[in-house]
Amino acid sequence: MRPAARLPSPEPVTPERIEQALVRLASIVVQDGTEVYLPILERLEAELIEARRIGTPRQRAERVLKDYGAGWIRA
Repeated sequence: MRPAARLPSPEPVTPERIEQALVRLASIVVQDGTEVYLPILERLEAELIEARRIGTPRQRAERVLKDYGAGWIRA
């Protein structure tokens, strides 16, 4: 079996987008009534926790500049 190809995302992955996907999947899980989607649900929950912990891509970039100092970068 071939691994699924990842399609490029037009938007960055943010906690908000992960949360939206989690809500949609939770709805599917409840409506379907089976446990087949639970591994995906658990993965999204873990991804949301991690995304909230590390922040948005912009917040991470700002943290890099703060941590390493912006003196060596000329805009």
